[in-house]
Amino acid sequence: MSLIVISILIAFFLDAWWDEQTEQREISDNLQAVYQDFRSTKDELDKVVDANIAYVRDVTKLISLELNELIRLDAKSRSELAYLLPRGGLTFDPVLGSVEALISSGQLNRVRNLQLRSLIAAWPALMDEIGEDQEILIDTYMAIQNRNVELGIYLLNLRGELNDDSRQSDYEILKAAIQDPEMSNSLAMHRFAVQELNGELAAVEAHLNRILQMLEQELAN
Repeated sequence: MSLIVISILIAFFLDAWWDEQTEQREISDNLQAVYQDFRSTKDELDKVVDANIAYVRDVTKLISLELNELIRLDAKSRSELAYLLPRGGLTFDPVLGSVEALISSGQLNRVRNLQLRSLIAAWPALMDEIGEDQEILIDTYMAIQNRNVELGIYLLNLRGELNDDSRQSDYEILKAAIQDPEMSNSLAMHRFAVQELNGELAAVEAHLNRILQMLEQELAN
């Protein structure tokens, strides 16, 4: 009789052990996918921050440009400044699929590292906060584009898609832009929005680096 009981207990133990191992393998696979998404997100974040730093630097030159300085600029410099008008700061578009799946499935609660669990759980809310800043960035960008149209500065001019007879020169485009107070104000507001976003992204980067470090440790175990 005791052998039967022991056999049943061993069977229950093996079933529980097997279920635990299966679940841990599944969690490990999901964490690997989360890690890859966070690595892609880190690459995207670095690209956005670097591009926005360059944009702020260049648009500051455009905002402070005087007409007598414009006259002395060479063709290459004029072209680079003129092309800032259809451009703007970049938005940050993180990869969230595997993170959302991990949270919605409830498997995040099975992650052993409590600090890692907390950091991943906080990620969607952090992205929501960034989204609010990006809406401001998009709104200020659209204000620049609307003013471009009002001033007769069209994107086709700057892309070289019009023939030479129809195309405005970079000098004419820049002259119209720098002499217009509303355009200068729109550029300054967009520059501020880009700087604000980059400031927020610095906190995101610190959060993201901690997640990556802990995921590497978790996956190594």
